[in-house]
Amino acid sequence: MIDQIAVVDCQTLPEAVKQRTGCSGFFDAFVQLFEQTGQKNLVYTRYEAARGEFPELDDSSLRAVFISGFFSSAYDEDLWIQTLKHNIQRARGRIPLVGICFGHQVIAEALGGKCGSVAAGPE
Repeated sequence: MIDQIAVVDCQTLPEAVKQRTGCSGFFDAFVQLFEQTGQKNLVYTRYEAARGEFPELDDSSLRAVFISGFFSSAYDEDLWIQTLKHNIQRARGRIPLVGICFGHQVIAEALGGKCGSVAAGPE
């Protein structure tokens, strides 16, 4: 059986990062990292958060959902962020969720945690 890793891509990478890493986006960066582990029989599927895309939770091949970074806040009220939170709530307890930066913040917000800005500004 081939296992699927879903990557919910929240934003395009800035040009400087693309040039430095050779990756065209977060999805490519994740796949590069995953492939370095030597895992076999994995399929990586990209979902665009801004379009409301999220993996089908009833897919028996789905092993984990990774949610990428984004240059905004998890507590913003944008429709696509609210849709992403709803999808995270549906996934709770059904599939492992891993968030990177914005991704972990939006998971926390969706599951009842709170995120906010710091006085010193973004990192």
